[in-house]
Amino acid sequence: MSTFARGWQAQYQERCDVCGKFVSACAPGVSWSQQWSYDYDGTPDLHDPTYRCSSCTDTHGVKPTNCHGERYSGRNPLSEVAA
Repeated sequence: MSTFARGWQAQYQERCDVCGKFVSACAPGVSWSQQWSYDYDGTPDLHDPTYRCSSCTDTHGVKPTNCHGERYSGRNPLSEVAA
């Protein structure tokens, strides 16, 4: 794979907001959080989610959100339950 292609892919991969490691959004133990803010013209804006790797979530917890409701932050289960 060329250096350009690797750089392009890395640009769109999620990173932990604490340690900066690449994370998979659906990996066990990874947490996510979204924030609301307002643009300069006053329109509300829901930001893309930020992620924390499992070890940083264990140490620092799930990043607080200013949104109301459980769907704006959470943590993936630590292990998948076999059905």
